[in-house]
Amino acid sequence: MWSDVIITFMIAFIVSYICVPISMKIAKQVGAIDLPNEARKKHKIAMPRLGGIAIIIGFLVALIYAIATKVLVEGNHELFTGNLKILLTISLSMSLIALMGFLDDVYNLKSYVKLAFQAVAAIIIIVGGIRIEEISLPFLQNSVVFTNTFSYILTFFWIIGVTNAINLIDGLDRTFIRYCTYIIIITYSNIYTKWFTNNINISNNCSCRWYSWILTI
Repeated sequence: MWSDVIITFMIAFIVSYICVPISMKIAKQVGAIDLPNEARKKHKIAMPRLGGIAIIIGFLVALIYAIATKVLVEGNHELFTGNLKILLTISLSMSLIALMGFLDDVYNLKSYVKLAFQAVAAIIIIVGGIRIEEISLPFLQNSVVFTNTFSYILTFFWIIGVTNAINLIDGLDRTFIRYCTYIIIITYSNIYTKWFTNNINISNNCSCRWYSWILTI
């Protein structure tokens, strides 16, 4: 299992690493340049945008590799039978946000336009069956279970809120990297803990946090 995880991670890293210079050239050609014209931005020179596109390409290539390896090579169809809808839902919603990010980098979209994109992406996630149904805290023996209505509302605002919260610190490079690293460690620690205890449920336990982080890239 760990070898599969490491290989998948390295594929995502290498593909993203290769695509970053390409995305930088495209950014310069289309005028997607980030100017240090705000107090919260720490870089002193103009920086090309569209770096997130390279990361998303790396993610998608790694995802395709993981699916192809498990399903086509190993014949493990059961692994993706229950999660295929979730993967497709996240990929569709993520692609919508990626399109929004590209258009924003090039044309500087209005805030309400970006909010509309995010709202549609969040609705796609909810319709796809991904929502926050409960919250488990280490110091509580029992989980806090939400009603269906509150679950939908919480998931909707959670996705939009976390997406904008991390995007807000995007100009603070070290802060952005540090917080995203924390999110990755906590999220995947949760995934593997539940995996080894045979208590994993992608849609309920980790998808919203994982998805919210992906949206910020």
